[in-house]
Amino acid sequence: MRTLAALVLAALALAGCATAEPRPRPLTPQEIVFLAREGKSANEIIQVLERTRTVLLLSASQIVQLHEAGVPSEVLDHLQRVQLEEIGWRSRFLYESFYPCPWLPRYPYPFRSPGGWPWGC
Repeated sequence: MRTLAALVLAALALAGCATAEPRPRPLTPQEIVFLAREGKSANEIIQVLERTRTVLLLSASQIVQLHEAGVPSEVLDHLQRVQLEEIGWRSRFLYESFYPCPWLPRYPYPFRSPGGWPWGC
């Protein structure tokens, strides 16, 4: 009986995976430039970026290069906003998991650091 239940659950799980659509590949900076040169509006490019969940960690010089290549300012603003949201998410994920100590301990428990925080904080 347990074996039958396990097989049914496994079949359902595999069927669920088979029906899931593959996630679209994020765009590269070259593809964004191509869309802009193709004549797509800023809103159309932003919709494609959101659909593909594109997050590019761009430097200032890369943003300038995209601007000089003809990418609309609204698209660059969107890319920067998404980049900042990604950086914020990464920092919250990495540091809040160690709350209230945002770094690894320097002093082994039960000792306290000179600042009074346990575990070296």
